[in-house]
Amino acid sequence: MWPTDAPWGGDDVLLVTRAVQANREHRLSEAGLGGSFGYPYGPIPLQIYQALLLRTHDLPTLVRLHAALFVVVTAAALLWLARTLGWSPWLAPMMLVSPFFWYYSRLLWDNPFAIPVGSMLVAAYVAFLNRESRAAFAIALTCGLALPFIHPMTLPLAIAVGVHAIVNRRASFRRHWIVVLVVAACGTFSCGSYCVGVVRQFAQSPGMPKSAGQGDKLPLSRPAAFALPLLGGRLLSAYYFYDWRGSDPGPETTTVARAARGVSALAYPLIWLGIAVGVVRFRASFSAGARPVDALAAVSILTLGLQCCLDGMLRIAPWPHYFTGTWIAGVACFWLGLRQLARLRWRGMRMSTVVAVAYSVGTIVATAAFVVGIHNASGGKAWYGPTMASQLDVPGMTVK
Repeated sequence: MWPTDAPWGGDDVLLVTRAVQANREHRLSEAGLGGSFGYPYGPIPLQIYQALLLRTHDLPTLVRLHAALFVVVTAAALLWLARTLGWSPWLAPMMLVSPFFWYYSRLLWDNPFAIPVGSMLVAAYVAFLNRESRAAFAIALTCGLALPFIHPMTLPLAIAVGVHAIVNRRASFRRHWIVVLVVAACGTFSCGSYCVGVVRQFAQSPGMPKSAGQGDKLPLSRPAAFALPLLGGRLLSAYYFYDWRGSDPGPETTTVARAARGVSALAYPLIWLGIAVGVVRFRASFSAGARPVDALAAVSILTLGLQCCLDGMLRIAPWPHYFTGTWIAGVACFWLGLRQLARLRWRGMRMSTVVAVAYSVGTIVATAAFVVGIHNASGGKAWYGPTMASQLDVPGMTVK
């Protein structure tokens, strides 16, 4: 619905333009956009856009294809994960109704691809631990290798799964050596030139430019930067969708929408509760006979721990898109926290059911208010910026 309400006017324009140029030259893109630390990001997002552009050059259709790919892969991964754990499939759609998910599903950027790919990595890995399957191993290995070439912010998740796999299933890499060779060959074909280019650039000028850090844009104290990953509930709620620059007046400013937005903030305490549960289960996942839920808890805690170290050392700015690389870890902790509430009852009902319904209704209402407000205002001056619809007729903006 309303695909041209997607933003259009920043990195999205550069990504699509470069993908068009690469297709015209009949080659795979060898690198993404320039990164914040002086090195280009990986080429996989551009290669995905190259594939989508083979179907259409119409921008609204491109947004539809992007959203369909994004939502279907993420939903499939969450349903697979819930089924592996033996949990309710309704946990999956609950995670797909926040305004951030709506926003990133249609934003033609590079880092949002970390959400579906990271989700599929965790789902495949947990399924593989539950019942060793060559297909699950292949999917997990492919997604794990692809993530860093989408955006470096995915490194905590990729490393966490890799460490857990090496400790628990080291023999599986030898047992499925054909899969390892095939995935490695595909990765070399897709990203080999990129790796060579980055190594050469580093050899010519070792280290990172001093001015490349994010801390100078929105300074955080060192302790705050280390603690930033604990606020991953932001992407699972409608709370603080508009950032510190404020929002334009619209349906999201009504009393009902504000109340709904506040209820959706239940994602924060649920994730914190899930983190506590994950810490308790962490050690169990490395023991013989560990259950899939223990592995999920361990991977999530290890991911968040690594992200705390990364964000703290680099003083990453508190932009919401820096949570996309570890989005699935937040989902896992949300689920763990919600399951913990199932032990409590309120007026004869499980507390987990009460909280789940309240969270879902609040998030849906708040997201609907944001979506309608963005559509009616054609974006907004304060945060969202102009929409694609408001720019399609501007000369030179439409991709031909």
